[in-house]
Amino acid sequence: KIEVLKLGSGLVNDKHTSDFWVFEGVDGRDYAVTGTWGADGTSYFWDVTDPSNIIKIDSVQVDARTVNDVKVSEDGKICIIGREGASNRKNGIIIIDVSNPFDVKIISEYTKNLTGGVHNLFIYQNHVYALSAGQKYYILNIEDPKNPVEVGMFELGKEGQAIHDVWIEDGIAYSSNWSDGVVAVDIGGTKFDESDRSKSQYNPLLIKAGEGSPSSPKKLAEMGDPTGRNHAAFPFLSQSTNQFYIISGDEIFPWGVLATQGKPSNPRGGFHFLNFSDPDNPKEDAIYQVPEAGSHNLWVHGDTLIAGFYQGGLRIVDISGELLGDIYNQGREIGVYQSSHKEGKIPNAPMVWGAQPYKDYIFIADMNSGLYCIQLVDENKSDTP
Repeated sequence: KIEVLKLGSGLVNDKHTSDFWVFEGVDGRDYAVTGTWGADGTSYFWDVTDPSNIIKIDSVQVDARTVNDVKVSEDGKICIIGREGASNRKNGIIIIDVSNPFDVKIISEYTKNLTGGVHNLFIYQNHVYALSAGQKYYILNIEDPKNPVEVGMFELGKEGQAIHDVWIEDGIAYSSNWSDGVVAVDIGGTKFDESDRSKSQYNPLLIKAGEGSPSSPKKLAEMGDPTGRNHAAFPFLSQSTNQFYIISGDEIFPWGVLATQGKPSNPRGGFHFLNFSDPDNPKEDAIYQVPEAGSHNLWVHGDTLIAGFYQGGLRIVDISGELLGDIYNQGREIGVYQSSHKEGKIPNAPMVWGAQPYKDYIFIADMNSGLYCIQLVDENKSDTP
């Protein structure tokens, strides 16, 4: 086990907090942006350079009820947020200049083909991947952020298609498609030669890549979800075994989304380790689920799973070595953190949306109380990022 130390928090108690992103600004300081759920379209910006003193420094309010997702470009200059519930029903995305996080400025909005609401989005190499009405994602070139240009689109092209999220690494987009499971799409991955199969630490999906681009996305591999609850996906190349997985997360509310109404809530679900080492024959090897709680968003750092489990708080799990069977019952959980605040939107009630490892810390968004920063310390009291 490891010790989990709370370093600081940024309280949000008049609204529910949604997703967040931590980034290094152009001035070399550290910042974060958080969205809000079922409220008034506000996003908050924070200085987190000193994690023990998280300071709210600016905000943006747009025509929306929910700003579900927020992301920041690799250079720390551009923030994108998705809108849902706009009064004019246009929704779409908002592009924000965050080169000075103390005085952020809206640059532009883009709504074409996105009026049904943008629940999740991603920014990667001057392109935005924005979900459209939970069915597909459109790809926008934002090299000129004042004038976004639609360059591509990806959908499954089948009746009843649905999508919840998209995540991008190494030129591959991993989408979460509820009953259709996870789908890996080449949007600019660099193809590996067959000889690279003998090398360690490579993503085997890149053997199949090389023909896709933002304007011409190409499906590489997929695996359906018999539960119909594929809500999140994250690629994981095991540092210890070289096996390649897509970790697929559930989201299940057996009795409805009650947490946001101040009532008892009992979400359920877990994370499925889908082995894509042979992309043409993926298989599920293992599962991690917390019996008393429900999974939401996740991140992998090295061979460690950092997982938001709603009312179960943050769970930190050792996923090194062979992964088979029920990981929870194998005792691989090495840390737990229950974020809550007596003055929260719902007081003293953990509801972890997700977490992001950043430098030597882990930042957490809690739906009921805002932004947190924790640090992991091993038995010898040495910092563990």
